[in-house]
Amino acid sequence: MIADQGLAPAGYHAVNVLLHTLNTALLWRILARLGTPGAWFAAAVFAVHPVHVEAVAWVIGRKDLLATACCLGAFLVWLGFVAAPKTRSYLAALGLYAAGLLSKGIAVTLPAVLLVEAWWRRGRITVADLRRTAPFVVVGVGLSAVDLAFYARGNLSFDYSILERTRIAAQSLWFYAGKLLWPRDLALLYAHWDFENLLAWGYLAAAVVLVAALVALRGRLGRAPLAGTLMFGVALAPVLGFLDFGYMNVSFAADRYQYLASGAGIALVVGAVASGLRRVPDAAKRAAVGAVSLILVLLGAATWMQTGVYRDDATLFEHAAATNRDSVSAHAFAGQTAMEAERWGDAEKHFSAAIELQPADLASRHNVAESQRHRGLNEEALCSYESVLALDPDYAASHAGMGVALAAMERREEAVAAFRRSLSLAPGAPSAPGQRFLLARLLTGLDRADEAAAEYEQILDADADNAQAQRLLGAIRFAQERYPEALDLFEAVVESHPELAQDQVNVGATLYLLGRLDEAILRYENAVALDPEDESASALLSRLREEAGR
Repeated sequence: MIADQGLAPAGYHAVNVLLHTLNTALLWRILARLGTPGAWFAAAVFAVHPVHVEAVAWVIGRKDLLATACCLGAFLVWLGFVAAPKTRSYLAALGLYAAGLLSKGIAVTLPAVLLVEAWWRRGRITVADLRRTAPFVVVGVGLSAVDLAFYARGNLSFDYSILERTRIAAQSLWFYAGKLLWPRDLALLYAHWDFENLLAWGYLAAAVVLVAALVALRGRLGRAPLAGTLMFGVALAPVLGFLDFGYMNVSFAADRYQYLASGAGIALVVGAVASGLRRVPDAAKRAAVGAVSLILVLLGAATWMQTGVYRDDATLFEHAAATNRDSVSAHAFAGQTAMEAERWGDAEKHFSAAIELQPADLASRHNVAESQRHRGLNEEALCSYESVLALDPDYAASHAGMGVALAAMERREEAVAAFRRSLSLAPGAPSAPGQRFLLARLLTGLDRADEAAAEYEQILDADADNAQAQRLLGAIRFAQERYPEALDLFEAVVESHPELAQDQVNVGATLYLLGRLDEAILRYENAVALDPEDESASALLSRLREEAGR
C-alpha cells in the first residue's frame, strides 16, 4: 500500500516480520517457562497463523507488534522476577509495560494478566501480588487517561448503552475465538453485526456458561483452562466496545486487535490437545505428529495467500468487499479506491451496494453520481445528485457536482445557480477554487463579465499568486478597456511564469494600448525569443517596429 505513494515498503515489511519473529520467540519462552504442554507448537502456530497477517503485512499494524513485543517481554521478565525477586527485574518489567502502552493502549490489561497468572500458579491472589502489581496499575491508568483524553478531543462518542456494549463484547469474543479456530474469510473490514436480536443474547449467555463451567470443573480440569480463557478475554477487553474507539465507525472487530490476545487463545487450545495426547497410545502420538505438521503447512499456505491481499489498496478493499458483502464500509472504501484509479464502473457498483445496505448513506449516493458523471452519463448523474439533495438539501458537494454536469449539458444558468448554492454552503471547501473557476467561465460565456471578475477576485483573495486567475481576470479587464488593471495582472503572471510566450504577448498588447510602444516591443521580442515559431507574435513585432520607425 505504501508503494502506491511512491515510497519503498520493503524496509517496513522487514521490520514487521522481525518484530513478529521476536514475538513468536518470546511467546515460546513464556509458555515453556509456565510449563504449558506443546509450547513449541503453540509458538509455531502463532508464527504462521493467517489471522496475524493484518498486523504483520499492513504497516498500520506496527503498533500492535510493538505493544505485543513489550508486553510479552514484560511478562517474561516478570516471571523471572517472581522466581528470583530483584529490583532491576521489576523495574525492567515496569519499563517494558510503559513502552507497550506508549506503543498502543491495548497493552493496558497486562496487570490483570499478571494477577491471573498468579492465581493460576497458586490458586489464590495474595496481598503481596496486589501490592506488586499496583505500580503497573498506576502507570496503566495514567497513560490510558492521556490516551483517552486525545480521543475525547476528537468528540468521538457512540451512543450505545452498557447492555448493548455488553452484547457487542460477547459477540466480539466469540468472533475472535472463531477466527483463531477457523481462520476463514479474513478481511480488513467486517460488517457491523446485529446485537439487538436473540442470537446476540445467545453469545452473551454462552460466554457466561463457559466461564461458569470452567469454574465448576477446575477441580477436574485444573486451573489452566480457566486462566487461559480469562487471559484471552482480558487481553481483548480494550477493543470489545466498552470504550469508544475510532474503528467502531466501520467495524466492531479487526484481525490485528487480537494479535496480543491470540497467544493465550492458541496456547489454551494447543495445551488442551497436548495434555490429551499424553493419555493415548504411542501409535496415536506418531499420527498426531503428522497431523501437527499438516496443520502448520495448511496454516502457512493460508497465511501466504492472505498476504497477497495486502499488495495494494485496490486489492485490499476489493477483497474486503467480496469477503464481507454486508459491510457498508468495505464497499465504500472499495469504491473510493476505484474512483482514485478512475475505474468509474467499479466505483458505481460498490457505492450502489453500500446504498442497498444503508439507503441513507449520502456519501455513497453522491459518489454514485460522481461515477456516472465521469462516465458521461450526465442525466443519470443529475438524478443521483437529486436523490442526495432530497435527503439533505445542504449537501454542498452534490450541488457542485450538479453544476459540473449541467455545464457539460450546456444548461449554463442552472449550472451557475448550482455552483452559487454549493459555494454559499461551503465557501472554504478544498474544491471551492475549482468551482469558482468553472463558475467564472460560465458567467463569462453568459456575458456577465463583472460577476465573472468577482469570482476570480475571490480566488485571488485566497491565493494571491494564482497565475490562472490573474491571467483570466486580466483578460476580462483588457476586454473592458481597463488597461492599467489588466497590465498589473498580466505582469504578475509574467513575474511568476516568465517562460510562457503568450503571457509576454498579453503584457505587450496592453502596453501598446497604453501608448508605451518601446516597452511593448521589448515584450514581443521576449515572446518571439521564447517561441520563434509563433508567427502571429513575429508579425505583430514587425508591425510595432515599423510603427516605431525601426
